Amino acid sequence: MKATEIEAQRNSLHQSSKFQKVHWFVLLFSLFLTYIVWSISNAQVHQKIKIKFDRESDQVLLLVKERMALYENALWGGVSLIDAYEKVSYQEWKTYTKSLQIEKRYAGINGIGVIYNLQKDGINKYLTDIQKKRPNFNIHPKHNQSEYWPIELIEPYKQNAKAVGLDMAFEKNRYGGILKARDSGTAQVTGPIILVQDSKKTPGFLFYAPFYKNANKPNSIEEAKDNILGVIYSPFIMSNLMEGVLAESNRHVNIKVYDSKTLLYADHINKDSKFDPEPIFTRVSNINMYGRIWNFKINSNLDFRDSITSEQSNYILFGGIFIDLLLLALFILLARSNKAGLKYADLITKDLQIKTTNLEKSNTDLEEFAYIASHDLKSPLRAISNIGGWLAEDLKEVINSDEAIQLDADVKLETKENLLQLKGRTQRMEKLLSDLLAYSKVGKENHAKETIDINSLISNITELQNISEKFKINLTNDSIAKLKIEKAPIEIVLRNIISNAIKHNDKQYGNVEIYVKEENNKYKFVITDDGPGIPLDQQEKVFKLFQTLKPRDQVEGSGMGLTIIRKIIESHNGSVKIETPQNKKGTSIVFTWENSG
Repeated sequence: MKATEIEAQRNSLHQSSKFQKVHWFVLLFSLFLTYIVWSISNAQVHQKIKIKFDRESDQVLLLVKERMALYENALWGGVSLIDAYEKVSYQEWKTYTKSLQIEKRYAGINGIGVIYNLQKDGINKYLTDIQKKRPNFNIHPKHNQSEYWPIELIEPYKQNAKAVGLDMAFEKNRYGGILKARDSGTAQVTGPIILVQDSKKTPGFLFYAPFYKNANKPNSIEEAKDNILGVIYSPFIMSNLMEGVLAESNRHVNIKVYDSKTLLYADHINKDSKFDPEPIFTRVSNINMYGRIWNFKINSNLDFRDSITSEQSNYILFGGIFIDLLLLALFILLARSNKAGLKYADLITKDLQIKTTNLEKSNTDLEEFAYIASHDLKSPLRAISNIGGWLAEDLKEVINSDEAIQLDADVKLETKENLLQLKGRTQRMEKLLSDLLAYSKVGKENHAKETIDINSLISNITELQNISEKFKINLTNDSIAKLKIEKAPIEIVLRNIISNAIKHNDKQYGNVEIYVKEENNKYKFVITDDGPGIPLDQQEKVFKLFQTLKPRDQVEGSGMGLTIIRKIIESHNGSVKIETPQNKKGTSIVFTWENSG
């Protein structure tokens, strides 16, 4: 390199030691990313909070619906009693309502009673009959309607005494609700009213369930008018109902309930400790409540605000700013380091050149070693194997003949064993090198998927490995027979497992069963043999490199078979394990293989 070029590079390095536009761009871009991430995090947090609010709101509405359904069941229970007896006495009604355990099981209800429908021509007889047993009973107040709907029975009596004898026909909401229940044959609630028994004069409503002559449901309005006997009813003070249904201490929302424009209930009117004047969320829901539309306005309260405090977004914002400051400090430090680096550039250049040369030499040496491991080591092994074969051939007559060169019998036996051992060790070393190469190549080759017949594949493996007819390799009847799969790797896996099953069997005969099925978008293979099995504490060890259960002199193998198949299986998004069959004899190799169609 010419001196002018070196000087130009020095000038360039000197220029780079100053604060550049790219540094400012990186800082501004980092700040922009911080803002974007902060905005996304903020939106996610807000969404989570909104989901929580909606869940709380849905829970409130569900509880109200469920409780009203429970009250409805109580009313229809009273209807069933009337249907059975048509007329019940004061004592019978008292006994019935006592069995309901109203105060315990129906929190929020003010009572449950019976209202009969009376026409003008029968009012005098009705009063005469009832006053024989209840002389203080009177129908009130007076009105201009052509019929009467007095409350004859109600329990608990003490808190509802003012309602006894009250005629529902005197007021439009009470009367309108009772007519809707009569004509429809269904449970109905009234519009907003003030209960005569409520000393606080707060909003309430009545809940009606009609009953008819002979317990027959009418098929038309006219039939309903002709056969109506009365209604079972319950009075409700709205605040008692809501506080009974929804304990404020257990929720994070405030509630307002309207019927049309009339406010029925508001949390903050009764308890303002949790009311949030500026709620985070507000929801309005209209619910058809037995013939009336109740409007629920649900607001998050102070408890909700406390429960959703999250510093996640702030952490991201402050963390991003902190990182930007670190970047700024880093750029300044790098700029100063560049200036100092120029002073030492000449000193380290030569050292870098030496290191580069050494590194290149190391890489070359590694490549040569890899070549030797994959090729050159096999050549001398083959030579050793050939020489061993020649020696065995040359000494065959000496070892086996009694008339040839006379040698000690022990020497003959030892020579024969040593030659066999030499042959076995060289063959094992060749297999070890082949397995090492195979292990290193796993996952580096791509194979096209094809449709294969498992029975044919098993037959090919059996023929190629020259497996004795004493060992039966079978595919179970309930297995799938055809798979779309990479043939070469699955054949390697099956060949290794089948070979192990036969090689390690402690008998001269045996069975290997193969079961294949589709499960969770994968192929599942279960290969079971009837050999001696693998102890539980050894079942994971056999998958490690160079691990065998028996000495290699006793069983042929490199100790890499299961290691290779595990690597192949895992490279195809599968898993492999060893299980003990249910009969506790033999071994089951269970593995899965991706099935992407």
